Amino acid sequence: MLIKEIKEAIRERLRDYITSASIMDYPDQPETYTMRHATVELLVHYLESDGGKSRRVSMGVVVVTKTQAVNDRYLAAVMSILNGHRINGAHALEYVEDMVLGYEAGTWKTLIKFAVAAPVPPIPAANLTDYLHSLGVN
Repeated sequence: MLIKEIKEAIRERLRDYITSASIMDYPDQPETYTMRHATVELLVHYLESDGGKSRRVSMGVVVVTKTQAVNDRYLAAVMSILNGHRINGAHALEYVEDMVLGYEAGTWKTLIKFAVAAPVPPIPAANLTDYLHSLGVN
């Protein structure tokens, strides 16, 4: 299972329940990030993975708000929406931890970390070139 598929599943799940926030990928250049939504932004990103036959993928949702009180409410909402949600082709998302990343440029940022066991599909050697091409690698 590809990281982009997991990210999309998380974004879709959040959009199904939260209409009052902007939900997007974590920026490619976080040092230049500025909050664009008036109230809340939820930034989804890949953190790390480990494992063998079944890869344990850690994903993060960063809650970005203007006030700590609003941040706390969205933190609770995101945990409730995602914890236990089963992603097609993988296991259920599992809450791992959350932490305040800080207050900077007038915004509060909190990271919520989830993990999901996702299979690592074997790619037969005969199909490897086609698979790499589909990823845009070749």
